[in-house]
Amino acid sequence: MYSRRRKCLGTSMLALAITLATLFFFHHQRQEESIASHERSVLLRSLLSPPEKPQELQMHNNVSQLNLDYQVDIEEHMETGESEADDLYDAPLDEVDYKDMVRLNNTLHNRQSSMHLQMQQRRQTAVDSAISKTLTKRFPTFIIVGFGKTGTKALYEVLKLHPLLRGPFREQRFFSLHYSDGIGAYLQSFPDPPENGFTIEKSPDYIISPQAPTRILESARSLGIDASKMKFIVVLRNPIDRSMSEYMEWDIHRRMSRNALLPKFHNMVLRRDGTVDRSQYFLNTSMYSLHIRNWLKVFPKEQMCYVDGERFVSDPYQEVHQLEKCIGLKRFFKPQNFVFNPARGFYCFRVKKFEFCMNKNKGRKHPDIPSDVTEKLKNFFKPWNMELPALTGRELTNWDSF
Repeated sequence: MYSRRRKCLGTSMLALAITLATLFFFHHQRQEESIASHERSVLLRSLLSPPEKPQELQMHNNVSQLNLDYQVDIEEHMETGESEADDLYDAPLDEVDYKDMVRLNNTLHNRQSSMHLQMQQRRQTAVDSAISKTLTKRFPTFIIVGFGKTGTKALYEVLKLHPLLRGPFREQRFFSLHYSDGIGAYLQSFPDPPENGFTIEKSPDYIISPQAPTRILESARSLGIDASKMKFIVVLRNPIDRSMSEYMEWDIHRRMSRNALLPKFHNMVLRRDGTVDRSQYFLNTSMYSLHIRNWLKVFPKEQMCYVDGERFVSDPYQEVHQLEKCIGLKRFFKPQNFVFNPARGFYCFRVKKFEFCMNKNKGRKHPDIPSDVTEKLKNFFKPWNMELPALTGRELTNWDSF
């Protein structure tokens, strides 16, 4: 009696499992049919109103073909799933193993998840491919790669006044922080270059990113761009001053966000034993030759252009003129484009009726550093600074104390 009840209970559970698996399978099949129906309606509407621009039409055709391929994949996977399910459903009830039902249930679920993931990845690849082919001309020929807190913002704004240059409003940081977004997203952030002109961008953390130079080279090659024609601009400044500027920026951000204030600069740069703590981020960034050597492993010296940050402040015309020659840009800037502003204490930049001045928060006065700490920092940076003339081909001003 007990054995008969147990057998009936087992049969009922098995029937319930088969029913649930069947409902699960057809639910996902209907879901895919719904998705296919929606995508077909979207495609139909887009075909009735085709894009006007050739690049948009090309992207539209690529994604449309991808959607059609997706439906073929769905049908193939569904046929495989249906075959397995039929074999299981047609078997006599007492020959069906409950574990087989669970396995089939999990298999169908995993296939659905895998299909959705693959579709997302393939769609992103297709969109990137379509964008890349049509927007390749936006890929920058010139990039200001570093260093932060050396005047890169001012230099970038000046260069964008040149009639043959255009660039995005904000720092991209694509090759350092946002590479996973895809080259399509990167190119979309750029304006089209002017006729017979070029695009430029500024991301001063590229110089300290170990992956950035390789990523730039690989991206250019993937787009069919001759990377040897690119130029990379590096602004250099007294490393102690640069480190202090970055420290002050950190401190201001913490004050504005009401976080705990940073320790004094001289307390952060020294360890307890009195030696310089090279692990501090703002000190490591100022070890210029370390980061430049990393770039020279990927790009030759001829593609690197260096700007003296101190001289750019005191005599911007000469530095910009020299940079125009280095990057091979038609000479445009003249001395009258640089106007000293006594109220601000540094130069503003004027082209026709447009005048650009840096914000008042630029050029903040640095707090004094104890003389013994300054000497330790000079000795710390000296070996790195001594490598710069050979690496850059430039003798930097106001670094005599090193």
